[in-house]
Amino acid sequence: MGRHSKPTNLKKRQDTYRKDRDGNDDPQGYYMPKIPSPSFLSARAKRAFRDMVEMLNNLEILRPEDIPILAIQAEYMAQFKTITEKLSKKDYVINGSQGQPMLNPLTRQQKVAASQIIEIAKLYGATPAIRAKLKLISPENDGMPKSDDQEFGDL
Repeated sequence: MGRHSKPTNLKKRQDTYRKDRDGNDDPQGYYMPKIPSPSFLSARAKRAFRDMVEMLNNLEILRPEDIPILAIQAEYMAQFKTITEKLSKKDYVINGSQGQPMLNPLTRQQKVAASQIIEIAKLYGATPAIRAKLKLISPENDGMPKSDDQEFGDL
């Protein structure tokens, strides 16, 4: 059993498409305009989910089986934002139980959430390095949502 073939639109973006090798078993990406966010997500995670779906729909690489992993990433993004807000109100260095200075435990949670966001984003080509490697971006259309209320657009 060999590996699965790339979608045709991805081959065309990478300039590796060959018409003579085009078959009928092409795994197509989908454009899914109405994808409801999973009901278990928090309000903040639902906004992140909506933004990610819009970005991946613009690239035409989103498939129905990607929805659960997108939900996980959206929840990590909401968690990261919440922890960052809490840390902005507190100190990064706090006093321990015996008065010794120690790093705020929230920083470890923030670091874990950030690393999970980046790892999942790599799967979808949602980091600049991966998009450049896959040749998914062009100067006029980078796949990012065009809305002004992007809460997570700068991650």
